[in-house]
This record gives sequence, structure tokens and C-alpha cells, in this order.
Amino acid sequence: MGRLRLESQCDTNATSAASGLCLDQAGLAAKLESWRHDPDLCLIWAAFCTTSPLTLADGISLAKTRRSATEALKLLAGAETGKDQNGRPLPEACAAEETEHADAQSQLPTLEVSYFEETAFLFDYWSHADNVSLKPWQSSGFSLIARLAKSVHSEVHFSQSSTGTTGVAKVVSKNIANKKKVDSEESVWLNNENIDIPSFEDIRSEIAVLTFLSTCAHCPYIISILGSFEDVCHIYLVTGYCEEGDLFERVAYGDPLAETEKKRYISELLQGVRHLHQHNVGHRDISLENVLLRKGSCVLSDFGQAVQLAAQDGTVLRYFVEAGKSMYRSPEMHVPRASHVQVVCPADGRPGLRAVVSHETTRCEVLLPFDAVPGQPCTATPCGYAVAPADLFACGVCAFVVAIGKASSL
Repeated sequence: MGRLRLESQCDTNATSAASGLCLDQAGLAAKLESWRHDPDLCLIWAAFCTTSPLTLADGISLAKTRRSATEALKLLAGAETGKDQNGRPLPEACAAEETEHADAQSQLPTLEVSYFEETAFLFDYWSHADNVSLKPWQSSGFSLIARLAKSVHSEVHFSQSSTGTTGVAKVVSKNIANKKKVDSEESVWLNNENIDIPSFEDIRSEIAVLTFLSTCAHCPYIISILGSFEDVCHIYLVTGYCEEGDLFERVAYGDPLAETEKKRYISELLQGVRHLHQHNVGHRDISLENVLLRKGSCVLSDFGQAVQLAAQDGTVLRYFVEAGKSMYRSPEMHVPRASHVQVVCPADGRPGLRAVVSHETTRCEVLLPFDAVPGQPCTATPCGYAVAPADLFACGVCAFVVAIGKASSL
């Protein structure tokens, strides 16, 4: 499984068959080079190209873990001779790709403020989530008209303001909202499988996230916040009213969707999720039940389990709690509830790196030990999951259900 080598030149006195082979090699080289910037084929280029530090086996291994060619080169290249746009070290082999990617991104429409400025605002909102500004409910101008739904942690009411504005009020008891929050999902989740996990539905964080998003460029596919209030016993979050119910009811009980409707609904959902991810917000509870319909368009709601995607230095954050609804969870969200697990190192596993492995009845991501040997048992550390891919997996489940018209077969 070696690398394709093209250093040798054709012998001008070679036979016609050999000449044909050389022409084939030249054509293959040109085709290979054209794959370099193809998102679907760039890892093949990374594996075969003579200037790449990857072998073919490396390329296949990294492709299975869904790493990009740039990330693969960054992991396996030699000396760090360049820097990316965030000032992080970058190998020479992928410096050109990074520059071209940055140039391409610069051609896209810009938001009102830069990503990093907005991210800084988000960190500020989240760091003060426990102290979000809540106005007195008595002076809110809203009245609760009718209860729409009730759950263990909250009630949802149709509400109307004195000026006629309609909305939906999520009402949460302060006894629940003021419960002590855990500092780390990891410490709680991996501590002991017999310990009950506290609810990670957080009304204050939801208010903080929606307040932050209201300061960003407007996205019509994200629910809008109308206000946040409190009285002696409760916290009230008032959001826009979506008069057509949710997408699950539309799919399950409404008339069959036309193909154009299916495509439009999924497109709008993905645009909403892209807006969240561009602003460093992960949802963790994407489902058809949380996609509301307003004037024929999708609106993503319910941000009670939302989290940050990355730390302020750009490091991707990883989480451990099985958030959201089970039908929409990606495989890596099923994190073992133990600090160490016995697994078999996969054939393409690399010591010291993350790998997807089978554990009990599910598959999960773990950090392999440095002495791991492919095909042999080892003791690995569960490393949680990144939220952005999990959100996209949930979108895929939504798309599948919308496409087939029912959820009973999942």
C-alpha cells in the first residue's frame, strides 16, 4: 500500500506499450492534482501525492474518522513552518491550502460583526447566564391566555401583550431554575453510573443564548425572544408565536408533503443550524418537535440544552450528557458512564488519538492510550462528543423522516 510515485521519467526509446503507460501516468497525475481541492476527494490526494506526508493507509484511516485533508496533514506532517488565520502553527504541506481556503472565505458575504467579536459577546452572555436580566412579570404587559403544553420542568402558555402582540411563554419554577448547576458534564457523567444526572435544561442559559442571538444578524429560521421576566415563584421566557404548530405534527398528521415542501423545510432547518454554528452555538436538541412552522416556514426553537461549540481560543469543546431525544442522537452521543473502558483498538486506530469503537451495544468516541495496538484490547478514555456534528446528524434524521413521511420505522 505504498504511495504513487511519479519521479521517474519515461525512456524515450521505450516500446509503444511503455509509452502508453507513461501517458496514462501523466493523465493520472493531472487527475490526481485536480482532486486536491475537491472536498470529497482531497484525502485521496493527501494519500497519493508525493509531497504529502501521508501514506495511502493513513489517508484511508483518516477518511474513516471524517477528518479533513488539512487536519490530517496538520496531525501527521513534520515541522510546523506556517500559521493559520488564527495564529496557530500550521505545517508547510497545508499552508497553501489554508491560504486558498481563507481567500475563498473572504469572498463570502460578511456579517455585521466578525465571528470572533460575536464569540466574545457570547462568552460574556454565557458567563453571566445565572444573572440574566429579568424584568418584573407584572409590568411585562403580557398575559397568559391558555396552556399549550406541560412537561416535568416547565409549562408553555399562549400569551398576549396589552398591544395585541402574541407569543409563547415558557414558565419555569424558580425551585427548578435555581438548582445548583454542575461545573462539568464530564465529571458528573463519568463519575458513577448509579448517580442520577441532573437536568441540563437551563432556562437561564436559554435566555442568554436567545438574547445573544437577537444582537446578531437576523435569521428568520431561529425563534425570536420577546422578553424575559420573573415574579416571586417563576421565570418567564416569552418568544414569538408560530401559529402552524410543529413539523412533527405536520408530517405525522397532515396531508402528504410535496417534494418542494420537503426540500424547503430541510433547507430552512439547515440554514438555521448554520446560523447557530456560525455564531458558536450548538443546539443539542434538534428534532421535528422543536421545528415550528410560521407562515409556511421553519423556525428552530427550544434552546434549553444549547451549549458553546468552541472555547475562546478556538478549541472544540466536547460534551458528555446524552442530550436531546434518543431518536435524533448521533452514535457518539452515547458516552459510557465510566472514566475508563475496555475496548478493542480498531485496525485503523492510532495510539494517542481519538477513535470510534464498539462498546457494549453502541459505538462511541474514545481516546486511545499511547500503547494501543490495532486489533488488541486496551483501556481507553471516553472523550465525549463535539456538538456540531451531532446537530447535523439530528438534521439528517429530520430529513429522513420528512422524506419518508413517518417516524414509526426508525
